Amino acid sequence: LSMRIRPPPRTVRLSEADRSRLPSCSDCHLPAFGAFKTPHGCRLCGFCWGRLACLERLPCPGARKHHACQTAVKFHQDECSPDQQARLQLSGVFIECWNSSRGSLYIMPYIKLSTHEAQECQFKLVSCTGCHRNLLRRDLGDHKRSDECRQILIANLGNYGVPNNGDN
Repeated sequence: LSMRIRPPPRTVRLSEADRSRLPSCSDCHLPAFGAFKTPHGCRLCGFCWGRLACLERLPCPGARKHHACQTAVKFHQDECSPDQQARLQLSGVFIECWNSSRGSLYIMPYIKLSTHEAQECQFKLVSCTGCHRNLLRRDLGDHKRSDECRQILIANLGNYGVPNNGDN
């Protein structure tokens, strides 16, 4: 199992009563988005599960930090399985876009987050294929047409033995 480690998304439009009914992580106690179950039944959000990535067996984070877990069972990250029940419960919870800090105002059900970011979000950082500069998706078209990007691309091509227009 592999996934990119990201902090949990911020929920919106949730009362404290609603928030308390959501499945929560045994480690950070936030809603368990991208949840996994440990071999002994504790629930970890995708972020806390991702931090377990190492070769050695580790005690349950719930036992280490908050004593939510009463067993100090040691396990590998790959012994955890996706917690489908928690994922289903959280699929309709409204969250902010991961790129809200860059200006995105998009609010969506959690289930749409990965599609939104991968295909739609204009505030996601992307890499220009020409000059490899990181910029917002919304700025990519103008950037590729800019003189700055073209000059860097031409300079990079020269490094690979491709002659410039004026070279013989």
